[in-house]
Amino acid sequence: MRVCVTGWTGFVGAHLVEYLLMQNCEVIGIARRAPAVAHAVQWWTCDLRERGQLQYILSQVQPDWVVHLAAVRIVQNTGVEHLYTTNVLGTLNLLEAIRAACLDTRILVVGSSAEYGDIGHTRPVTETTPLSPVNHYGISKATARMLSMYYARQYRMHIVYACPFNHVGPGEPLTLVCSRLAHQIARIKLGLQRPCIQVFNLDNVRDFTDVRDIVRAYWMLMKAGRSGEVYNICSERPTSIRTILNTLLTLADINQVDIQTTVSNSGIPYQVGSARKLREQTGWCPQIPLNRSLHDLFQWWVHQLTARRLRNCQSY
Repeated sequence: MRVCVTGWTGFVGAHLVEYLLMQNCEVIGIARRAPAVAHAVQWWTCDLRERGQLQYILSQVQPDWVVHLAAVRIVQNTGVEHLYTTNVLGTLNLLEAIRAACLDTRILVVGSSAEYGDIGHTRPVTETTPLSPVNHYGISKATARMLSMYYARQYRMHIVYACPFNHVGPGEPLTLVCSRLAHQIARIKLGLQRPCIQVFNLDNVRDFTDVRDIVRAYWMLMKAGRSGEVYNICSERPTSIRTILNTLLTLADINQVDIQTTVSNSGIPYQVGSARKLREQTGWCPQIPLNRSLHDLFQWWVHQLTARRLRNCQSY
């Protein structure tokens, strides 16, 4: 099976590629930049905003499946226009390129629970919950969802839409809350910063799923997902950020820290999903407990920081 993955060099992409290789798939990666290190998979550099280049690559590759992960999350680093052109125009270009190349391929477009935004209550979010995004990222992903559903209906393309909730696991970027906390705690453990942690709203509640369980759900949706359907991917377990912080401190065996709390502008005090549709359709359920996810993330940061310190010492 030949699988093309956009955004394959990112956090989730790296885990997905590893999983696909274990399933004996031939993997072709597409990303804006070349990977930092040599990789076993075939890869192409392409900006998804360049439809002609994208169409050429797809016509050469002729994939059986396409998994669309590529997206921009943070406005501050790139600007609002870049976020929308990548997340919305990039999705449009991908779907148009597949259609223009007359490819009979299955497509998995990956969205985000940010599309649901603040629903104003504590009931589980289902796939029929009205979309109410509270930031540019959520708006852009909601637009990508509507584009995907339109192309599935209008052109009878086999498009499945995955909507994962919060990810956690090794390799998680600092833009995500668990990694931000694990990074600070690992620095404290290694004596690289004083015992003071900066956090946002500790009472916010989210739905965390290990990234390795999430990519397994992608695989199952690629095989069994219904075209034109949306599937939430989540643990269905409410967890406060305070619980995440306390668990990481326990894992690091750190007892005394100063906590500096800054109120964030996320506007979403509570968001927990329902994965009933995914579970009933594919049999998927999360297998990795949150404690293990946080343990692996913390140890990953300890390893990264230790290796970085060693390189710095060797450079002198």
